[in-house]
Amino acid sequence: MRQKNFLRLTRLLQIFFTIAAVFCLFGVAFFLLLFFSNADASFEFQPHLIILFNYAISAATAARPQLEETFGLIFGLLSLLIGSFTYFKVSRFFAELTTGESPFSLEKVNELRNIGFLFCILGVLPGLGYYPLLFLAKAGGSFIFGFTYELIVGLILLVVAETFRYGVSLQAFNDEVV
Repeated sequence: MRQKNFLRLTRLLQIFFTIAAVFCLFGVAFFLLLFFSNADASFEFQPHLIILFNYAISAATAARPQLEETFGLIFGLLSLLIGSFTYFKVSRFFAELTTGESPFSLEKVNELRNIGFLFCILGVLPGLGYYPLLFLAKAGGSFIFGFTYELIVGLILLVVAETFRYGVSLQAFNDEVV
């Protein structure tokens, strides 16, 4: 009975992450369509950060909206592409679990670890890339350093993967002893 619930849940998660990945790809197409059309669209990249550090220079800064929009487009597209790739990998991971094979193998542990690293990249991309470049491009203004919730998810997945790796090694040791 519990295995049936597990298989249903993994199938539901597979569908959810496939939809999320497709939405990210549509977002990329939409951004590119707006950028290459002559529409007066502005691109803003506003990730939800857990702010660790915020530094502001109150001197008047020359605004460079063209450069700001270019950075927004680049980092927005990069985040959508990495997000789409990550969500497809998560969807594939859950699809493999719906076959009923054991999730406790080194192959699954490595896949989970790779997914964790991808989420970590998504989590630090805005704080280490977008906001510092924007601060330098504006020659002042507000510098924000932080991370997104994806970093927390990635770190949790890395811990879970290492826990599973330890469990797999214990199982292998147990099989050798018996």
